[in-house]
Amino acid sequence: MKKVLLASTCFMALLASAQKPMNNSTMVAPVINSDKAQSARATHDNPSRGGSVFFYEDFSMGLDGSTAYGAWTVADNADNSIWHLASASSPDGPIAGTLPGLASESAANGWMIFDPDQYIGAHPTWDDADGSYTTGYLISPEINMSSLGSVLVNYQQYFVYCCFPFSPLTVEVSIDGQQTWVSFPAHGNFIESANTISDNALNTTVDISCVAAYQPSVYIRFAYNSAEQAGYNYYFWCLDDVRISSNGSMNEIAISEITNGNILTYWEFHETPMEQVVAAADGGVTAGVIFANRGLYAQPNVTMLAEFVDASNNVVYSFETDPFEVLSPSTNTQCPAPEYDTLFIPTGFEPAGAGTYTMRITMLGDSIDDTPSDNVLEKTIVFSDDEYGHDVEGAAYSNLGTTQATGSTEYTPGGWGNYYACPNAGSTAYGVSTRFGTNSQNNVEFKVALIQQSPDLSLTDSDVIAEEYYTMGQSWHTGSFVYFPFDASVDLEQNTPYFACVWRETQGAGRLTMSVQNGPDSDLSTGSWELSGSGDYAWFLFQTFTPAVRLILSERVGVDELSNTSGLRKFDVFPNPAVTYTRVNFSLEGSRSIAFEIRDLQGKLMKWSNVGVFPQGENNFDVNTSELAAGNYILNLVVDGQQLFSRPLAIQK
Repeated sequence: MKKVLLASTCFMALLASAQKPMNNSTMVAPVINSDKAQSARATHDNPSRGGSVFFYEDFSMGLDGSTAYGAWTVADNADNSIWHLASASSPDGPIAGTLPGLASESAANGWMIFDPDQYIGAHPTWDDADGSYTTGYLISPEINMSSLGSVLVNYQQYFVYCCFPFSPLTVEVSIDGQQTWVSFPAHGNFIESANTISDNALNTTVDISCVAAYQPSVYIRFAYNSAEQAGYNYYFWCLDDVRISSNGSMNEIAISEITNGNILTYWEFHETPMEQVVAAADGGVTAGVIFANRGLYAQPNVTMLAEFVDASNNVVYSFETDPFEVLSPSTNTQCPAPEYDTLFIPTGFEPAGAGTYTMRITMLGDSIDDTPSDNVLEKTIVFSDDEYGHDVEGAAYSNLGTTQATGSTEYTPGGWGNYYACPNAGSTAYGVSTRFGTNSQNNVEFKVALIQQSPDLSLTDSDVIAEEYYTMGQSWHTGSFVYFPFDASVDLEQNTPYFACVWRETQGAGRLTMSVQNGPDSDLSTGSWELSGSGDYAWFLFQTFTPAVRLILSERVGVDELSNTSGLRKFDVFPNPAVTYTRVNFSLEGSRSIAFEIRDLQGKLMKWSNVGVFPQGENNFDVNTSELAAGNYILNLVVDGQQLFSRPLAIQK
C-alpha cells in the first residue's frame, strides 16, 4: 500500500528522505516491536480458512522432506550455504546470534533458516567480493495440485532484514518446470521496516490460486531478495510448518484498517483543529478503508457505511457509498492480485464544534459473510481548539530514546517528529506540545523545530523555518504533555508539508527519550533522526511508531512563561478573531480562582469578571464579545488574584 505513494508527485521529495541507505549500511541492533504493532491489520492467517490441508512439511527430515513428494533444494549466491537446517545456536552471526530461535509449532524437530548474518560474519571480505547483497531460495519438490480449485500456502516465520524498508521476502510459484516464477509478498501482516523484528512466530497465509489452482506440476520457493538489489544484508529469515490447502472460506470480506484521511496523497490526524476542518461542501472528513476479499468468490453489491458517533453515543451523521464489486484472489484477472484494496470516501461530515467522535465503518454485502465480526471497524477522532496531533490520547505510550555512544559517557543524537499540512488557509503555528519519555534525564539540551518541506529536496536538506532551544526541566518528563513555543510564529501556507519535531542534532550529555505509540505508520507521517550508511545522521520515514509531537496553532503559555506557583499549564482563546464570543481554554495543576479582563491597546479596561474557582485539569469558559467594537484587544487571565497571563484578542464585526 505504501508504494502507491510514489505516484503522488507532491510527495516525491518526502520519500527521498525516507529510504534507508542500501549500501555500506551500519549494522544496528534490531528493534523488537510489540505484538500490538505487528497485529494491527487483520490477517485471517488460519492454515486453511476452513479447507482441508493437502500438504504439510515440518522439516523433521531436513531438506530430504517429510512428505511423499520428496526433497527440498536450496540455492543462494554464497555456495548454497545460507539456507540450511537450523542448529541449536540459530540464528547465528555478529548480531543475530543474540536473539532466540524460531518459536514455531514444530520447532523441536527442526526448521529452516536463511542466515546471511552468520555467513558474512564468517567471511569478512565477502561484501566487497560479491556485491554487498545476499539472495537465496528454498525450493519445494514438485507438487501435483490438479485437484485443488484454490491454493493457500500457510507457514510460520520469524525474520529481520537490513537495510531498506520494503520487505525482500517473497513466495514464488512456477508451473513450467522452474523456468518462470510468479512472486507474491511473503511478509504477511508485518509492518515493513528495516532492522525491525517480526513476531515470533508470525503465522502467514498467501493465496497462490491464480497460478497454482488445478495445475499438475507446481514448485514453490521462498525467496530472499530475489531481485538481487544490493543492500539486503545481515540478520535472518526462519521458516517452518509449511501447509498447502484449499480455501474453505466462500464469502469472506474484511476491513483491515480505517483512516480519517487520504493517506496516499496526504496524512491523517487523530486530532484536528477546528480551523482546519474540511467543509462539508468540499467533501468533509475523508474516510479511508483498507479491506480485502479473503474468500473464494467475488462479492457483488458491496457498500461502505460511514457513521459518526458523538460522545453521547448518538449517530450524528452517516453516509453510504454506491455498491461495487470486490474480487477475490481467485477471480481477479490480475495475478498476483493486490493483497488489500483501498477506498477513500468523502463523507461530507463536518463537526459542529470541538469534541470527540467515533468514526465507524461497516462493510455490507449481499452474501452472508463467514466472519461478520471483521466487517466493522471503529476509531476515535478529535476536533480541537488549536491542536494538530497524530498520536491517540489515552492510548498506551512507550519510551523510545537515544543510546549511550560507544566508548563515551555521552548519548547519541536523536529526534522524532510528525508531518502536518493545512487544507485551509489562515493558520499560524506557534510551537509544539510534546510528551517526553519518563526516563529522560534532567538538563538534556534539545530544540523544537518546524521544517518546511521543499518540493525538490529531502526532509533532511529542507529549511528549518522556526526553532527554539531548551534544557530539560525536572517536571517535563513526568508523563504529561508540555508546550514549547518556537522563537517566532509561522504563518502556514495552504497544502504545504511541514514537519514538527523535537530534535537533538549532535551527541551530548544526558539521555533524551520520547513517548511513542507502537503501530502502523500507514500515512508515512513519522520521521526519526537516525544514523545513515554514510555515517551521517538524517531524517528517515518508514517507522513503526508515532511520537507524541503535536503542532499548536494558537499562542499558549510556554514553559519559559510559567511561574512555579501559578499552577497554569495551558492558556489559549478560540475563536480568535471573535465575533460574538470567544472561549478561554486553560489547564490547571490544582484548584485555582480564575478571573479575566479585556483591555484595549491603550490599557483601558473594557470588560472583566471573577469567573470562579476551577478544578485541576482542563477547563474553559465563554466570554461574550458582542458588545465590543471591532479591533484589537488584550485578554488577561488572572490566577488567584495575583498572577496575570495575556493573549491578544481580535474582534470582527
